[in-house]
Amino acid sequence: MIFDFTQKKMDLIKYNKDSWLTSPHFSITLKKNILKKRMKLVESWIHGQEMCGVSFCDFFVMKDICQKFFPEKIITDVLSFNSSPTFTDNSIETDRDHKYLGDIIICLPYCLWFLRNKKTSLSSHLERLIIHGMIHLKGFDHERSSSAYKIMHHLETQIFKELNHIYGEENWITCKTHS
Repeated sequence: MIFDFTQKKMDLIKYNKDSWLTSPHFSITLKKNILKKRMKLVESWIHGQEMCGVSFCDFFVMKDICQKFFPEKIITDVLSFNSSPTFTDNSIETDRDHKYLGDIIICLPYCLWFLRNKKTSLSSHLERLIIHGMIHLKGFDHERSSSAYKIMHHLETQIFKELNHIYGEENWITCKTHS
């Protein structure tokens, strides 16, 4: 699996009744080795010999992506984009045994906003989103029908439970707000 995770400063998003507002900056620190270990296991269950990229973005990038590709959405927490059959990118190292499926883009500020009153850790929430994106890259789409939603949700839940059964819950990301 390819990860495009770096320490970045992004705008933390706060929501009020009227609009999305930007507020203080924050920085993220990732324990890439822990995340890679966990996601490699998930990838083996879902993809087998296939790879995908995962990137974090800020609110403004996600909003631009949504406007370009999904005009009906204002913003979302995660999107996945399948690679085209003619995909070639020398910057991504793959070998002949692996196929590049596509990219998962996660809006970190949106996730932080979503978790503000929840007891779920950021690491757990992001793992669920990555799993969600991986399943989309394999062709599942929860928006097709209610039965497709139930199947995809069940698959995500089972994978997440099994991951935590094998490795336990680990905190591989920390966020620090700056004033």
